[in-house]
Amino acid sequence: MVENAKVTALNEKDRILNETKEEVASMKEKARKDIENERTQMKQEISDEVIDVALLAASKVVEREITDEDNRKLVSSFIEDKE
Repeated sequence: MVENAKVTALNEKDRILNETKEEVASMKEKARKDIENERTQMKQEISDEVIDVALLAASKVVEREITDEDNRKLVSSFIEDKE
């Protein structure tokens, strides 16, 4: 009877250890996926920010290079094309 209880206890211990190992592996995999998703999202956000800054910089350059006279010519040309 004591021997039977020892075997049952050892089997239960092994089952608990295996479940724990599986849970830990599952938690690690979930953490890895979460980190990868966060990294992907951050890369996209950084890319979007870089694009916004580049567009803003380009618009500032264009504003400086186009004079009022250039703007008048563009508007006149646009109006003439529409007539």
